[in-house]
Amino acid sequence: MKENRGFLSDLPRWLWFVSVVSLLIILILPAILTLPGYVDFSNTGEIGDTIGGIMNPFIAIIAAFLTFFAFWVQLEANKNQRNDISIERQEAKFYKMLDIYSEMTKNLEVHGIKGKEAFADLVGEFTYTFFTIDMIFETILSNAEYLNNAQPQVKTIIQNFIANKKDRYAFITIFSYNLFFYGKHYMIVDFNHPERTALGEEIKKIAFSMNKYSSAISFVDYVKAGNFEVPMLNNRVKPLLFVGHSDFLGHYFRHLFQMVKYVSSLDCSLFDEVEKSGYVKMLRAQMSDYEQILLYYNSLTEQGNAWNKKRGERFPEDTGYIARFRLIKNLPPNFPMFGILPQLLYKDDSQKWEKQGKKFYEHVKLPINRRAEDII
Repeated sequence: MKENRGFLSDLPRWLWFVSVVSLLIILILPAILTLPGYVDFSNTGEIGDTIGGIMNPFIAIIAAFLTFFAFWVQLEANKNQRNDISIERQEAKFYKMLDIYSEMTKNLEVHGIKGKEAFADLVGEFTYTFFTIDMIFETILSNAEYLNNAQPQVKTIIQNFIANKKDRYAFITIFSYNLFFYGKHYMIVDFNHPERTALGEEIKKIAFSMNKYSSAISFVDYVKAGNFEVPMLNNRVKPLLFVGHSDFLGHYFRHLFQMVKYVSSLDCSLFDEVEKSGYVKMLRAQMSDYEQILLYYNSLTEQGNAWNKKRGERFPEDTGYIARFRLIKNLPPNFPMFGILPQLLYKDDSQKWEKQGKKFYEHVKLPINRRAEDII
């Protein structure tokens, strides 16, 4: 919260001026009036009556001023008290939301694994989903017979993806995450790009027909061929693809977003940007590295793009929440990023933070999957 400087330092300048002038008048005027030859008191009665009659109006003015001053001090005290109460209430709400977040992650269970360790398995499952879809793409792109028999719309977009790897990885990243998030019930509908809808449905058919990687297109053999790296995050669980996790992750990301949005909207007269960042830093400190990975990939999708929505030109106040509060600062150094890379997406924001002497990533150089290196 912003510091209270105290009542005296908050007094307006004109009030100080009136106080000093009035005090000088009270101290100096009696001495002036009693100087020999300055005032003739022979026709004015006793000197005390004369001075009293002259000074009483000034004393009344000073009394009125002191009354006003006492009222003003009380008003400022009440204002500061209201601010303190408001700050306490807003902080209490944030900490309550933080408690809910902690309880939510504590009760998470995926594939029989509980708590924050489950996020490593979720990242592993998403990784397998991504490279399964990527494997299908590679097979389709190299299969001349399939291309000849494909629908015209599908053939057009495949030819575009052959020529533009960046667009291809963007499509695969978002498509894979939605399959991971919604599972087999994910409906691909893109009215602006019907050819993407058609291609997505084709890929879903192939992916769903694969029975735990035992299809003619062997996922394991594809890995062994060295075409890409898949981090084996947890050997205790063999990923079951397309089961979906929207029931938990949807609630989780909505709560996470509301927490950060709440901090962002705190009264700027009570909380400055540094203090707001401090609250979000408390949240980030409780997030595991794998939670930050999932947060990043979630922000790329339609349901999570509010994380990256700019609200103006000021930096960092108007940038997206991830860039503003550096929410993915702790991406793990042993995880090769794939698909749409944060190194590219947040390149400008990262450079702006570096100019302010602050790190956007805790680790200077994040590892990149070999298959993503050709789009850097």
